[in-house]
Amino acid sequence: MLKKLFALCCCFLFAGGVAVAQESSFFVESASFKNNEAMPLKYAYNSGRCTGLGENVSPELHWINAPEGTKSFAVVSHDPDAPVQNGWYHWFLINIPASQNNLPEGVKPANGMKEIKNSFGILPYGGPCPPSGTHRYNFTVYALSVESLDMDNDTNPVIAEKTIKEKALASATITGLFSAR
Repeated sequence: MLKKLFALCCCFLFAGGVAVAQESSFFVESASFKNNEAMPLKYAYNSGRCTGLGENVSPELHWINAPEGTKSFAVVSHDPDAPVQNGWYHWFLINIPASQNNLPEGVKPANGMKEIKNSFGILPYGGPCPPSGTHRYNFTVYALSVESLDMDNDTNPVIAEKTIKEKALASATITGLFSAR
């Protein structure tokens, strides 16, 4: 009975004081890289000190077993190892239709999807470009209780993530690693 209950129960993640229900079966993976392994150079940022480094395309992501009641999805890519307060946000894609369970490599917003400016101050995906060492790049898919989030493109990244978490039924994360070149 206890094992059955455990299999059905929701775990709760606390981030910034906001509880996010986590379905144990909600899962994200990528054909672009494996969880906790190196991300190919192709996905790296290509501007500023990282010019010539990569192609700056977003990786493919796909997810399964979104919880019942999911009305849309959001994706946040975040580097918690960046040497700045709150880490570095690389990508926000919101208002992904509930009928969708994947994002192709280099996805462009369509069907009502919307991007929020990242920590680079740009709208599209901004790939890895760590100043030193190896950094973790968390790609988190949030299953949301609302069909759309009404956020301006210029919403502060910390506030954008907080808003997403407040509407989340569950989240699933895949982590890619990238080392400074």
